[in-house]
Amino acid sequence: MSTALLEVEDQWTVLRSKAEHVGELVSSPLTPHAQTSAPVGDEVAAACAEKRSAWYREVEKCVIDLSKAMPEGAEDYDVRKLFELLFELRNAIESDPEGTDATGKVELAKIEMGDVAHRVGRRLLHGQLDDPRAAADYVLETLKGVGVEEVARLLGVSTKTINAWRAGRPVARNVRRVVTVAQLLAYLRASMTPRGLVMWFDATREQLGGRTPLQMLDEDEASAREALIELARGARGQLAD
Repeated sequence: MSTALLEVEDQWTVLRSKAEHVGELVSSPLTPHAQTSAPVGDEVAAACAEKRSAWYREVEKCVIDLSKAMPEGAEDYDVRKLFELLFELRNAIESDPEGTDATGKVELAKIEMGDVAHRVGRRLLHGQLDDPRAAADYVLETLKGVGVEEVARLLGVSTKTINAWRAGRPVARNVRRVVTVAQLLAYLRASMTPRGLVMWFDATREQLGGRTPLQMLDEDEASAREALIELARGARGQLAD
């Protein structure tokens, strides 16, 4: 693999890591001290407030870091949304000095920020998978443990080609199909085992006129892509990315 391609892949990986870190931070539980029925002293209350403030500063720092790294910077739609929600989160924290979050505004802002951060991560992954080499590597990694014959069948190539790709050879055959399969797996893998993923491609679907996703790919990958992406999104309950 060329140095230039490695650098591009590293950039995607760094961006995804930053987005995932924001998602992890805002998903981490906060334990408001005032939710307990036991009396809490001023020192404990102050320590809890400082802990929450420190957590917020870290979230803010990571959102800014992500915005600086994104190609469109703060002009990126999702990054702008993160900043809007960050402002709402700060206001919710400042208006809740006792840390009870009685109105649920802090938790709501956290959940919404997590959703946006995860959407950014998915979008970055799909962008990365537009590269055939990255797509092939993703398929091979996702379907690790699945027989080479099964993987070859999904990608419409020979087992010899699969072994060559595993050895790092250039991905020059069935490029569009490789990318499409990788994109589909990116939607599905969180909720399925590798064997379950293969079975998804072999299951007949009413939405596809009684055909299987694999049949659709074999007939015409280009025209099947949109329908299959919609089907895969539905399998995860995703309306949009």
